[in-house]
Amino acid sequence: MLRLLTTTAVIAAITVPAAAQQLTYGNVEFEISRLDADGDEITSKVLESDVEFSANQFLFGAEVKNQSLELGGSDATITNYNAFGAYRVVPEFMIGAGLNGIDLDGSDVNGYEVFAQYTTPQFGVAVNYNNPDSDDDDFTLTTGYIEGQIATTVTLGAVIESFNDVDNKYYALTAEYDDGPIFARAYYNAITDVDGGLFGVRGAYGVTDTVDVIASLERGSEDFFGDLTAYSIGADYMISEGFSVDGSIGQLEFESSSAQFVQLGVTYEVGERMRLDRKVNDALREDRSKGIGSLFVDIGIGAGFGFF
Repeated sequence: MLRLLTTTAVIAAITVPAAAQQLTYGNVEFEISRLDADGDEITSKVLESDVEFSANQFLFGAEVKNQSLELGGSDATITNYNAFGAYRVVPEFMIGAGLNGIDLDGSDVNGYEVFAQYTTPQFGVAVNYNNPDSDDDDFTLTTGYIEGQIATTVTLGAVIESFNDVDNKYYALTAEYDDGPIFARAYYNAITDVDGGLFGVRGAYGVTDTVDVIASLERGSEDFFGDLTAYSIGADYMISEGFSVDGSIGQLEFESSSAQFVQLGVTYEVGERMRLDRKVNDALREDRSKGIGSLFVDIGIGAGFGFF
């Protein structure tokens, strides 16, 4: 039932004129990745659609995301779907709650989330409490987010995620530079009490008003995830306002193995997210999408790394 409500909300909000729905954010995206690792092929396909729209002091949103991963003769498919409602007590402070669901090869799990945030143009902080399975209180996660603009072109961020039955915590540190045709982002993902982490950089340069050259580099320490290196280069072409296609090629080296990969994507995006936690989660997943993230199906709950 939740999946039907979520799908209906996404389709309705995107197809009805934005002025009637006061649309603040809408996105439809399809991406396909193919890796060739010594003759073994891994294919990943992701189709995602989500929306946020406001009505006076209320914010509503919904998302549907379908992912499939094929390796040899086996495959896995996961569908995430969620819907939420929030109330802006004042323009800077918002509280809300939502329902979410995960369908993993026909097995359904349904849960809920509650969240709050305080944001200004230069600073933002948010917290999210998530119970992915409302029938099981033994597994919950709490995620905190902070983001601050220290200069006109520089933004720093941090995320920490705690699981109720695990002492170690996942955390991420990020730094962004965005100035005209140049965009650069560095990130570091790690777990407390574990040596090392995952470090990466990605960036884009606007060659013309419609074409960006994009590149990424990712390096994981052996104690953290194994000896991992990934790099890619590609381009993004804006067909029209909000509508773009992108492609990239690269290589992923893991210990003594290597894989070449190709990624192609089509995106239609309008507006900007008003939920800070989801905006940051999107960026974290984009960080890893051309490296470690291309190998795994994303559970879609929390900051994401703890579910790989």
